Amino acid sequence: MFDDSEQELGPVLALVLAIAILTSLFAIAVALSVTGLLSGAPDGPASTDGASTRSGDPVAIAPARVYFALDSAELPADAGGALFTMAVAATVDSTRRLEVSGYHDASGDKAHNEDLAKARALAVRDALQAAGVPAERIELQKPVAVLGGTEPREARRVEITLR
Repeated sequence: MFDDSEQELGPVLALVLAIAILTSLFAIAVALSVTGLLSGAPDGPASTDGASTRSGDPVAIAPARVYFALDSAELPADAGGALFTMAVAATVDSTRRLEVSGYHDASGDKAHNEDLAKARALAVRDALQAAGVPAERIELQKPVAVLGGTEPREARRVEITLR
């Protein structure tokens, strides 16, 4: 009845369905957490700065960081988790916005470094828009120079902050 190619699709489809279900459950958990509905505390969730919040108050979420390769503005493959979490958080609460800040080091050509930091921030912005965050709720910040004493990758990052 079935040829070999049809029999091989069964496990592939099962895997795709399992990934889709897990992704949906993760999105629901993030959405419930952001809105304060997924909390064991009677007054709502605790913020990340140690202060408690009342139900209905915005939840503090630590800034997400996306690290780029040296001299590249190509969005790295591992950026999906950070982008997804911030996109869900911003779309669940329409009063919140995202600030996107590109960082660069202070060595070399200043104009090139600033352009690269801006291009990285634009790549993150574009990915957030593709994930459903309206353009008017994403604010690009001026590129920031990272001074000495930090890991080199810290100068190749973009931070996304929920406000």
